[in-house]
This record gives sequence, structure tokens and C-alpha cells, in this order.
Amino acid sequence: MVNGRHLNAVEILPEDLLLQISELVDGRALTLWLPSRETINRQKRNDYVATLAEQGFTAAAIADRLFISDRQVRRILKKHRAASYSSRSETEENCR
Repeated sequence: MVNGRHLNAVEILPEDLLLQISELVDGRALTLWLPSRETINRQKRNDYVATLAEQGFTAAAIADRLFISDRQVRRILKKHRAASYSSRSETEENCR
């Protein structure tokens, strides 16, 4: 049954996939959120921006290559650095 944005997996997924998911969650019932295609594509783009920056490309060169603004590239890199810093801090905390 489709209710707004909520879908019943039994009605839309093949049985073998349902069984695989059930195995992963030990047979428990759950509510599962799936990101939109747009969100997935945006994350891939942001990861690519970070990779290009690590390879030495300037923000302007990345912007030209991906058809986005310099400002957007700088925002993506700022968020990427913040995420890298927080994950590095968590790793250091776990090593203590």
C-alpha cells in the first residue's frame, strides 16, 4: 500500500531481496529510509570534488569542470574538511 511517501516493501521488492534484508536485520520489523537519487548523486559529486582538490586542482578549475560555482566548490570542501576532522577526532578518541 502506498501511503504518501511511505511504501510497503512487500509490495514493491522481489522476495529474494526481502529475505536478504530480513537476514541483515535478524528478522525484525523496521522502518527503512532510502536516500533519493538526487542525494546519492550529490554525495558522489561532492566526493569527486574532494578527490580533485586532493589531486591539486584549484576551486576555479573544479568549478569549470563540474559546471558549478567556485563558491559551491569551497562550501563542499569546507564540509568535507569538517567531516574529515570530526572522524579523525573520533578515531583518536577510540585509540586512547
